[in-house]
Amino acid sequence: MNAKNKRAVIYARVSSENDRQDTSRQITDLQKFSEAQDMEIVKIYEEHISGAKKNEERQVLTECLDYCTKNHVDYLLLSELSRLGRSTLQVLKSLEQLHEAKVSVYIQNLGLYSLQPNGEVNPIASILITVLAEMGNIERYNPQNEMFLKN
Repeated sequence: MNAKNKRAVIYARVSSENDRQDTSRQITDLQKFSEAQDMEIVKIYEEHISGAKKNEERQVLTECLDYCTKNHVDYLLLSELSRLGRSTLQVLKSLEQLHEAKVSVYIQNLGLYSLQPNGEVNPIASILITVLAEMGNIERYNPQNEMFLKN
C-alpha cells in the first residue's frame, strides 16, 4: 500500500500491569516504521490487560477501534498479531470492524498488511491471521507448548 500522507494509529498491549512488562519497545519500533513509510501517527493507545479478555472488556482496545473507524484512519499498526488479542473470534471481530471502515492492519513482525492497496482484504493475510490467531489462542491455554494429544 502507498502510505504517503496516510494516517495511522498505534496500538500496543502487554498482559501484565507490573513493572516487568511495558509497551515502550512496541511503540518505538512502530514509530520508526511509520516515519520510514511517511505515515502520520495521529494517536497511540497503550493497554495493560490480558489479550484473552473479550473486546468488550478491553476499554482501550474498544476506544482504539472506535477511533480508527470514525476518524478515517488508514492503518492500525501492531507489533504482532497477539497484541490485538489471544482469542481467534475476538481478533477476527476486530478485523471485521476495521475492514468495514477500510482500515488496514499492519502487523510488524510479519511485515503484513491486512488490506490490499485497492482496499480489498488481502487473502494471504487473512489465512495467516486466522491461523496465527488460533495459535495464540492455543498458546494461551497451553503455555508450556505441550501437545494436547498424547499417545
